Amino acid sequence: YRALADLERERGDEGALREALERQVEFALGPPGRGALVELAALHADAGADAQAVALLRQALAQDPDDALVLDALSDSLTRLGRWSELAECLE
Repeated sequence: YRALADLERERGDEGALREALERQVEFALGPPGRGALVELAALHADAGADAQAVALLRQALAQDPDDALVLDALSDSLTRLGRWSELAECLE
């Protein structure tokens, strides 16, 4: 599904890209790639689906707890959701 995601990214079809990335994450043989998780989370956040974005970003953070870009995206989504206690933990 990585090649399909690359093709859809080049075509600029965000809906098809989201579907390809979801399949890539779902069918990964082990932990899904952090890049796919973060890109999929960004697409969800852009569509207003911050709860899905948070779940994906937490998976990415589990792979690299010090990733500043993931922490920043997570804090943005948690802020939009008004999940203040989780935001406080994220910022510690």
